[in-house]
Amino acid sequence: MLFDLANVAYSSSAGLRVLHQIVDRLRNQSRPRRCATSPEVTGGSFKSPHVKLLNPSKNVSRLLEISGFELFFDIYTDLDTAIASF
Repeated sequence: MLFDLANVAYSSSAGLRVLHQIVDRLRNQSRPRRCATSPEVTGGSFKSPHVKLLNPSKNVSRLLEISGFELFFDIYTDLDTAIASF
């Protein structure tokens, strides 16, 4: 899933919860849940292969940074590059 956030000026914690729930559901459907010592967690590859973000505004980018959610999403500014990343 690619979420184009270009027209999203603001997001609250509710928006972050929705993104988290989507990532969890897609991850649980595609492979078993990993524990804290699994290779992708210890190797630092937390990013979802299923959900990516496009063009977040400054406010939304700041929220993703402050909350730590930027660690879980690939974030793009170019649509073609974002689509090719899947």
